[in-house]
Amino acid sequence: MGGGRKFFYPNTARDPEYRRQYGSREDNQNLVEMWKKKQLDLNRNNSQYIYKKSEFDAIVPESTDSLLGEMKTKECLDKSLKRFFLFLLLFFLAP
Repeated sequence: MGGGRKFFYPNTARDPEYRRQYGSREDNQNLVEMWKKKQLDLNRNNSQYIYKKSEFDAIVPESTDSLLGEMKTKECLDKSLKRFFLFLLLFFLAP
């Protein structure tokens, strides 16, 4: 989870939230779509890509196979959000 959503989208793709902005990748690769496909290939059918705090707040960790989140910097700096990032990191890295 982090910021820098534009680095995940090709420069021809519009940002999913801010439709006047575009990605910045010059290699025409959409890393979000590649990640989604990889999750399906791994039978992780309950994986989620999120980019809004409301989506983040709706996550149920017990039923989420994997998570890719690109948030706005302001939202990432929220103290409670940081604590939850730590929880998710520990939850998904635990053996």
